[in-house]
Amino acid sequence: MLVVFSVENFRSILGRQTLSLEATTDKHLESSRVIRTGTDRLLRSVLVYGPNASGKSNLLRALRVMQSFVFSSSRESQITETIPVEPFRLLDGAQDSETSFECEFLIDSTRYRYGFTASRTRISSEWLLQKRPNVKEAILFEREAQRISPNPERFGEGVERKGFARENALFLSVCAQLNGPISGKILSWFNQLIFIAGLSDRSYFDYTASRLQDADLLALLTEFARRADLSICGLSSEMPDTELKSSDEETRAKRRRPIPRILTEHTRYNTEGTATGTEHFDLSRDESEGTRKFIALSGPLFYTISKGAILVIDEFEARLHPRLTQEIFNWFHVVGAKGNAQLLAATQDPLLMDPDLVRRDQIWFCEKDPKGATSLYSLAEFDPQKVRPSTNFARQYLLGIFGAVPHPAFTKAESSGE
Repeated sequence: MLVVFSVENFRSILGRQTLSLEATTDKHLESSRVIRTGTDRLLRSVLVYGPNASGKSNLLRALRVMQSFVFSSSRESQITETIPVEPFRLLDGAQDSETSFECEFLIDSTRYRYGFTASRTRISSEWLLQKRPNVKEAILFEREAQRISPNPERFGEGVERKGFARENALFLSVCAQLNGPISGKILSWFNQLIFIAGLSDRSYFDYTASRLQDADLLALLTEFARRADLSICGLSSEMPDTELKSSDEETRAKRRRPIPRILTEHTRYNTEGTATGTEHFDLSRDESEGTRKFIALSGPLFYTISKGAILVIDEFEARLHPRLTQEIFNWFHVVGAKGNAQLLAATQDPLLMDPDLVRRDQIWFCEKDPKGATSLYSLAEFDPQKVRPSTNFARQYLLGIFGAVPHPAFTKAESSGE
């Protein structure tokens, strides 16, 4: 489970910004929105708000870049490639400064803190710390440039591997590639991060189609669609035969990637309104953009719940009616109530700020300062006497009380026709 993510000097983010999924002492919606594990209380979901170009997507992108580099940096193919950091560009000197990423997370009951600082050509520092219950946090390894210091008692796998890390490769990745047990666990945790761009459903459409072949999941997703009132009474999928035939001509014809189909089932009626049968629609061709995204998203959503993974969605509300967005958000908590899955979503949908749906600590905001740098802060930081659990968060947000909305001067000029 993700506890904290921090990033510094990446795209629109200049100073260190930290997103925390640690729950406050607030008891509001605790049973459904808070995961209790040992002494830790972690949020099942957080929503990040802000106007266009405020840095919401950059925050999620930073987490994805960190994940991607953890997996790829030790490959031989990366030996001459640059590190995928993108420093802040609107301040003199920032492009020459390094970018920093850090994640704190739980694996079973053990908390790990891992991070690194890098330029485009080299890792300047890297660290991994471990904290077990009722035990002080311990350093597993520290790195300064090519000086790597593994703890021989707690991170023995690193002792014989410290000479294998290139200056543009992560020591953690090298240890995992050489079958280190602790480093392997940590890479497995990063593998639980599932990223979705809300403006495109093609990337997870195929996955959902394959999951619909599972009878148990099919029943669950069908009920999900029915609850959303999409007039869908059934779902199915057709998976293409990917086996290539023998002749060269047939092989060339099949080189284009075959596309699965998801079929929706609707009730057919006679002129008197009596049901007479059902009709199958092709999801990609016959259904609306919103329905298509809703169904396609259901596959990774329930995979995340079943595996206790972390689903990260940008533009969560894109092409969805607000009621559908609420249904997805609520079902994540209802179906996942007994597990450890988490949801991190960037959105502009104020209707999700319903106090019946979210706690104050689940709502985060991004806005830019006068220099164009993103700042990140939580609704829980506001005076609890003024922002109570029952407060109409959406109304106060749209009034600009929490910030992270389009600049008032712009709004005024637009409304007056200036």
